[in-house]
Amino acid sequence: MGVISIIEGHLRYAFNIRTTIMVYREEEYCKKCPLSHADDGRYTGQCNKAKGGCGCGVSAKTSQNSMGCPKGFWGSDWFKPDLFKEFLKENK
Repeated sequence: MGVISIIEGHLRYAFNIRTTIMVYREEEYCKKCPLSHADDGRYTGQCNKAKGGCGCGVSAKTSQNSMGCPKGFWGSDWFKPDLFKEFLKENK
């Protein structure tokens, strides 16, 4: 993700310029994903790079239509809920 994309994502989040699909990405995937939680189970809002994530702030990342989940659970116009459910089972 380039600097311009990062700035755009943060501005969209700050000014609440987010579409339904952007909110869906964060609520249904990122907030439930173990990669965005600390070891104590607290949601951090960061996709933890050390655990296999991308290192991005999920609110900014989900507001970018051209970006996707580093694990492949969501992208521009597609979602893989079954794959995500399997990932959650394996990583509890």
